[in-house]
Amino acid sequence: MPYLSVVVPTFSREEKIKKCLDFISRQQLPSSSFEVIVVDDGSLDDTSNLLDLLSSEYSWLRVEKKENGGASSARNRGISLALGEIVLFIDDDIYVKDPHFFEKHVRFHQTHPEPYFAALGKVIWDRDLKITPFMHWLDHGGPQFAYHKLNKYQECDHRFFYTANVSLKKVLLNEESFDLNFKGWGFEDTELAYRLMRKGMKLIYLPEACAEHDNEMIFSDLSARLASMHLNASYFEEKHEEVFILPRDFKKFLYFLYANSISVSLFKVLSLLFPKVFLRHYWNARVKQGFLFG
Repeated sequence: MPYLSVVVPTFSREEKIKKCLDFISRQQLPSSSFEVIVVDDGSLDDTSNLLDLLSSEYSWLRVEKKENGGASSARNRGISLALGEIVLFIDDDIYVKDPHFFEKHVRFHQTHPEPYFAALGKVIWDRDLKITPFMHWLDHGGPQFAYHKLNKYQECDHRFFYTANVSLKKVLLNEESFDLNFKGWGFEDTELAYRLMRKGMKLIYLPEACAEHDNEMIFSDLSARLASMHLNASYFEEKHEEVFILPRDFKKFLYFLYANSISVSLFKVLSLLFPKVFLRHYWNARVKQGFLFG
């Protein structure tokens, strides 16, 4: 029986899931100690055939195929199939290049066997990518990851529950799962963590469990997500009336001053003239505009 179950949702990214599984195959943790459940969420490319081939090559690989329902639906299916005491979430574009990555998550849980302990690993950009100023901003003030705010072994709140690299006891997930009412991008993972923390989960930052993210992004990728971020934040607040995500009162007024259409247009022009000074302001203003108006 495996101790660790790794859940990986995938959708039409055959090259990336192949690389993801290739790096997993180099892990030093004994293969009898872990399983990898790849949930193919209705891929439209050749992912399904690739996974069939790889499942005959890797004894630790289990493949589940389903109709497309989104990453949260795929993760829920993976959780239902997991046999291990520990569930580790990563994505299909997350590469565990450190051969001791699994060991570090396992060691944490063996050191903290209490059911309420969870480990937040670190995610950095794939070192083979060219890191643009926009990508650097995403992880240092933008809406993607905020590891720069954390200290080693710090206890984190629900906002840092990143399913690109996080592990927890399966018993915590027996009564809670990802809410499928979240659509698009944003907040479905942090909302699950909020519910789990109300039941006692403690999320500890484990930066030595570090993986690399192969997802070169441009500004238009973020722009396409802003509407769903606003809708999902609104749904989070409706579900948990005590939680405030969207700006209110004076903060909302400040957001409006900074991110109304005139201000955003001005920042856009200034960013073209003086990019070193105003590009970050433009990106920040667009995110705040998205939170205000979708």
